[in-house]
Amino acid sequence: METWTDTSIIGDVFLTMAPYFKSYTQYCNNYPACISFYNRKKTSNPKFAKFLEVDFHFFVFFCFVIKMNFFFQFLVDESSN
Repeated sequence: METWTDTSIIGDVFLTMAPYFKSYTQYCNNYPACISFYNRKKTSNPKFAKFLEVDFHFFVFFCFVIKMNFFFQFLVDESSN
């Protein structure tokens, strides 16, 4: 560890995170279809549209907080190794 440079540390993190890129690739590839489905349901289902007005913003924020918590925990765990 004493001979590591910034580049080698970034490379180690990249290699550790590589298995997660597969699911992220699937997310990106499916995103247009999901948005299309979401928009269709939002316009065809008034109850769903109302739910989105009230609860969706909180849900998005909650998911962001959870994701950031996992990310920061990963960084803490990696830096302690």
